[in-house]
Amino acid sequence: MDVILVEHTGLAVRRVLKKIRKRHSRGSADAAFQLRRESEVLKGLRHPGIPVIYDYWEDEEEICLIEEYIEGLSLQ
Repeated sequence: MDVILVEHTGLAVRRVLKKIRKRHSRGSADAAFQLRRESEVLKGLRHPGIPVIYDYWEDEEEICLIEEYIEGLSLQ
């Protein structure tokens, strides 16, 4: 999964793009399932520490999720 910090040019706000390329391997199938599940769970929750889901789409090659960027300390 790629996790990319992006900026919405019209709104001048940062967003997080999570992207998974669909492949015919076990690992990518699990990651795709997790991303779908994450979007379903998060879209119904509202809390300052939980990112808002703005968009989700899927095509034949990849799954993408756009969510709110919450600035803070890295867990790394």
